[in-house]
Amino acid sequence: MPQIPRDGRGEQGEGRSTRKKQAEESRRKLLETAIRLFDERGYEKVTVADICREAGLSVGAFYHHFRSKDQILLERYLPFARQVDSFYQAINHKAKAESRSALERLARYLDLFFKYIEDAGPEALKTAFATQIEPGFKYSLATAEMFRPHQELERIIADGQALGEIRTDMSPEELARVLYRSMVGTLFAWCLVGGSYSLREAGRQCFRLAVEGMGKRRDPWAAKEREST
Repeated sequence: MPQIPRDGRGEQGEGRSTRKKQAEESRRKLLETAIRLFDERGYEKVTVADICREAGLSVGAFYHHFRSKDQILLERYLPFARQVDSFYQAINHKAKAESRSALERLARYLDLFFKYIEDAGPEALKTAFATQIEPGFKYSLATAEMFRPHQELERIIADGQALGEIRTDMSPEELARVLYRSMVGTLFAWCLVGGSYSLREAGRQCFRLAVEGMGKRRDPWAAKEREST
């Protein structure tokens, strides 16, 4: 009678291991194929059937791994979001230890944010923007937990307000929202010209102007509003 190895391996164990590897390979193939087709044809012109046909897998296999093609788009940016967050947390910890100002920490975060998106390239970002205005898209990159840089902005701005570096007539949430909109506008303008200039430098210019508005100074629009009432 054949003995089963004590480590639990045997024909059944090897079979499970093989099936797991096959499933991982199928998922990887579907993900890579979908991303390639999104870039080549545009997200809205690619169907689940197209992805499966190109990958050589069934539609059933697709839905075994993904809820919809929308999920693939979000997963495309998950490594980016995790990488930015992990790297920034290390930078932020060091900056706090060195008693860097909140504005310096904010500058480092935005610089990192624009750097990683520039490295990903304009085509990837075009796909992301296109899906956000497509009717029926089920997920929002702006509100996805993995893609919410304004949460970190709020934390840094709150620190800056507590230190007296940043204006306090607006809440951290309000200031972060305004800054985030400016960041998105910078990304969109870069996409429109196919990434023909440095996104990182454009982001720095955006931040320099934002710092002027976040500083502790009188709001010029508020004075005009008072004059008109």
